[in-house]
Amino acid sequence: MKKSNSASDIQRYLKLFRIVKITAMLVFVFTIQSFASSYAQSTRLNLSMENATIEDVINTIENKTEFYFMLRADKDILDTKVNINCKNALITDVLDQLLKDTDYGYKIIDRYIAVSKNLAESKGEQQQKPVSGIVTDQNKQPLPGVTVIIKGTTNGTVTNADGKYTLANIPNNATLQYSFVGMKAQEVNYTGQQTINIELTPETIGLEEVVAVGYGVQKKVNLTGSIASVNADDIIATKNENVENMLAGKIAGVRVVQKTGEPGAYNTNFQIRGMGTPLVIIDGIPRENMNRLDPNEIESVSVLKDASASIYGVRAANGVVLVTTKKGAKGEVTMGYNGSYGWQQGTGLPESADAVGYMTLMNENNINNGQDPIYSQDEINAYLNGTKKSSDWPGVAIDEFAPQTQHNISASGGTEKVDYFLNFGYLKQDGLWKSGDLNYDRFNIRSNVSAQLTKRLKAEFLIGGMKDNKNQPYHDSWLVYKSTWTQVPLWPIYANDNPNYLYSAADGDHPLAITDADISGYKKFNKRIFQSSFSLSYDIPFVEGLTAKGLYSYDYISDTEKAYKKAYTLYTYDESTSSYNEHINQSPSTIQRSLTERENTLMQLSLSYSNVFKESHNVSALLLYEESTGKMDNFYALREFSMDAVDQLFAGNSTNQQGSMDVDDLWEIANKGLVGKFNYNYKSKYLAEISFRYDGSSKFEKDNQWGFFPAVSVGWRMSEEPFIKNNLPSIDNLKLRTSYGVMGDDNASSYQFLTGFNYPDGGFVFGDNFVNAVSSRGMSNPNITWYTAKTLNLGLDAQMWEGLFGLQIDVFSRDRDGLLASRLLSLPGTVGAALPQENLEGDFTKGIDLVVSHRNNVGDFNYMVSGNISYTRTKWQYKEIANQTNSYNNWRNNYTDRYNNIWWAYGYEGQFQSFEDAYNSPIQDNRGNDIINPGDYKYVDWNEDGVIDGLDYYPVATSGYPMLSFGLTLNAEWKGFDINALFQGNAMSNVDYPEQLKQPLYWDRNALNQFTDRWHLTDPNDPNSEWISGYYPSTNTKWTTNYWGSERYVQDASYLRLKSLEIGYSLPDKILTKAGIQKVRLYVSGYNLYTWTGIKYLDPEHPSDTYGYLYPLVKTYNFGINVTF
Repeated sequence: MKKSNSASDIQRYLKLFRIVKITAMLVFVFTIQSFASSYAQSTRLNLSMENATIEDVINTIENKTEFYFMLRADKDILDTKVNINCKNALITDVLDQLLKDTDYGYKIIDRYIAVSKNLAESKGEQQQKPVSGIVTDQNKQPLPGVTVIIKGTTNGTVTNADGKYTLANIPNNATLQYSFVGMKAQEVNYTGQQTINIELTPETIGLEEVVAVGYGVQKKVNLTGSIASVNADDIIATKNENVENMLAGKIAGVRVVQKTGEPGAYNTNFQIRGMGTPLVIIDGIPRENMNRLDPNEIESVSVLKDASASIYGVRAANGVVLVTTKKGAKGEVTMGYNGSYGWQQGTGLPESADAVGYMTLMNENNINNGQDPIYSQDEINAYLNGTKKSSDWPGVAIDEFAPQTQHNISASGGTEKVDYFLNFGYLKQDGLWKSGDLNYDRFNIRSNVSAQLTKRLKAEFLIGGMKDNKNQPYHDSWLVYKSTWTQVPLWPIYANDNPNYLYSAADGDHPLAITDADISGYKKFNKRIFQSSFSLSYDIPFVEGLTAKGLYSYDYISDTEKAYKKAYTLYTYDESTSSYNEHINQSPSTIQRSLTERENTLMQLSLSYSNVFKESHNVSALLLYEESTGKMDNFYALREFSMDAVDQLFAGNSTNQQGSMDVDDLWEIANKGLVGKFNYNYKSKYLAEISFRYDGSSKFEKDNQWGFFPAVSVGWRMSEEPFIKNNLPSIDNLKLRTSYGVMGDDNASSYQFLTGFNYPDGGFVFGDNFVNAVSSRGMSNPNITWYTAKTLNLGLDAQMWEGLFGLQIDVFSRDRDGLLASRLLSLPGTVGAALPQENLEGDFTKGIDLVVSHRNNVGDFNYMVSGNISYTRTKWQYKEIANQTNSYNNWRNNYTDRYNNIWWAYGYEGQFQSFEDAYNSPIQDNRGNDIINPGDYKYVDWNEDGVIDGLDYYPVATSGYPMLSFGLTLNAEWKGFDINALFQGNAMSNVDYPEQLKQPLYWDRNALNQFTDRWHLTDPNDPNSEWISGYYPSTNTKWTTNYWGSERYVQDASYLRLKSLEIGYSLPDKILTKAGIQKVRLYVSGYNLYTWTGIKYLDPEHPSDTYGYLYPLVKTYNFGINVTF
């Protein structure tokens, strides 16, 4: 007997609850343990007692602290009188002074202190003074966050905001290690010193940096692939709700196009080298995307742009993005708070014509179409002299600004056994609707815990969660902007100017009604994401460097939507009867509920090996087996309402109810893979990496399920050769590298190799009953398999003068073969099926990435400049086309061996300057240019036959996403002040004017104000009056050729944008130290602040989707605070 869906749902949620509960308990226990273990090293005491007994001092310590003493001492010892004077002292200092003249010793365990004569033997070790000191840079500035550790142990600490540290319990003849990112590590032998001050010098910038690579990490100096990395500080320097937008302009080859600023929309196109959507890996697990992550929980983002991505096999053909979240570190607990408040402002919003402009254009349109003017001059004058006022439709429905706020709290720390990172984030965004019914909030939580269970066994438990809610009126934003921009300004907002009665316009889309959820209904979108992984790694004895690891992950994603379409009433006023006439809109009311669920699991078993032989030969290897499954389910239901008292499904009518599911969102898939990788480098001079992946996919027939995808890369650090090292000391690093690899993609519909039926597929009515129909799936298709992508990358890395200058160049190509397509052939109707897909098509992509950087310190002034630029273009090697009817169509539609972003249109030669100019030009209206007016668009007679027709289409521009992208980052710091500016842009990109920027008065609705800049007669009633020139042609919505697809509407979308600017100030450490605060930073920031572009009336990133009626991109202005405790 099968379990019901409800029972299985309950079990699923109980399982999730148990996982979350266990995780919360583990985090609580580990956190408490970490606090306790660091208490002795973090607690400071101030004691000043004269002629007091030892017992009195102990009681005072217990009263002032959380320490508890366990005493095995004679009464005369406890009554011994002592003088003690300690300021800001560790407990070890106090006890050493207290017991110095006795033969008693002590032992500290957590908050418990044992005092006994038996401990006197170890008293000498206990009485060792802790080492204190300060760590500075070459400019004598203190360095906070430097790791100080006893070599060979996990006992250590980190420097505070003043660069100071204290480390206790150091064995004699130990070695202290001092390390800091970007600085050369130092070691000092301990021989009983009480003070050790250290000055760290800069490492060659970035060379020792560790970056995430496929299934591991690697020093940047040893990379042989094209891998770019961005750290946490660089990411959060740009403030945005979407992590993908925060990466724009920061990584060469990564193109980010933000399509909208609508709260909760996450409508961004993110590509690597223009090759499509990449695979996103978060903490080693393939996941949907990264856009909803809290940026404060991200440690780094690495982008694999070449053959280095092939190790991920499935879906890696477009590159891979590796997101690493933050982990804990051994040491005292560090807590942080980040908060900001700001405003959003719409950009690129067009202005609608007022009443005078509308009436003028309507009259002109009628005259040009041989009709009488609609509005008299007296009617126009009534608006000119203020007797009547235009209705400001955008002004009543849309605000100029909307607030947003973001808060984040984190805690991290650890002991020798356990470390953890905890994070909670909250985001709140309001939309620009004046009703307040467009808003979005998001909650993020992350718990990353690792535990050293034994000397060789380590466990790691990573959990991430996200919950968001988007609320909006029933109608989407594109309809709001369409109705506000095109609403006729003569129409009143309220019937008879009575705010209780919204005026009924021709289409019923009243902006106040469709932006108000109480009037027209609402939509509520809720997304829940649970991500988890648990791993155990074991260092195998007897084989140094060999580690076995097992990992299991479980992810659950749910999307729910509730859509309430509410019937509402608009009104017109009848002056003759002084009554209001009702007009019912979108009746009947309906409620629709939908649910989509996804579950993904991943299991990995691996062996890894890393070792160094003879201090020169560095070897590492990995062998990994992986299995993954995924499944998706969905359901929706709809009911109509006869009354709107209760907005729930159960209250709807059962008549005409609907319930079904989307077949495309109902699937199960499985993949298996075997991964191997081998790395070798000789003294970080000669570098090599070989990898392979053997992948299996359930989407294909048994004989085609498996694909083998190898990769190889090599590098040569010429700077390590004597002929450069000895003769050109200014060169810090000079490396040549190359990579080649094969990647696969199983982007195909599942189970095409099976025969079967589609059910239900339509249906029939028999009597009073509707019966679902069955149809054939068509021919089985056992032959399709993976398509492959072969990538080649040649690279050069250079750094000079200790980081003053940096250069990175990559030249790359990708050759894809076996892209799925169906042959475009006609089949007889008797076949009863369409041709199946085949691995037919192929394309070739080539390009170049370039990064140039400069950084320097001038006294207290530190600055950095980094610029990147990337060019990519793709050509079809073979593209299936249908048989063409003539040679022109065959030439035009044959994409093989042709770039794939060619824009075909009529060429544009300008505007006709006179009727004579039109009569002497090629015919483009089929009437001898009789309907052409001065100012109308003149097209190119490309084939020179005297007629403008379909045979005159030719390539006029490039379309699609930008071929050239670039970014420039500027950072500077001076005496607590800091500034970060990011400029980002695209070039070699064109966009087509959308509907509202092509044709005014569409369906007699209002026009945008820019259409008043047009060719027109001085006196519209006198056809012989002088023509006045303008940007647009004379208004004509019928007999015209002005709206043909032509080069005239192709706009160069190149731009340079001040993407983000942040100015901050960190309060002086001397103010914060007394309050126990490490850092306080105040800042102001902006996003999308200014754009330089030649395009008119449109934001260059704003696409033509939904005819251009999209929620605009937004500028944001924030002020915030960062606090670290």
